[in-house]
Amino acid sequence: MSKLRVGVIFGGKSAEHEVSLQSAKNIVEAIDKEKFDVTLLGIDKQGNGMLTMRPAIC
Repeated sequence: MSKLRVGVIFGGKSAEHEVSLQSAKNIVEAIDKEKFDVTLLGIDKQGNGMLTMRPAIC
């Protein structure tokens, strides 16, 4: 059975940037990696995006 691909977008320009990083970390740690292929998109505090498979938050 193939894995379902999901995306987690985190970070951003808001005051909640750090909270978003922690939330993304929690999702990545909790998700069933046998069922899901996770792609991560981090957005820095300036609003620039970076597609990554394993962000520094993990």
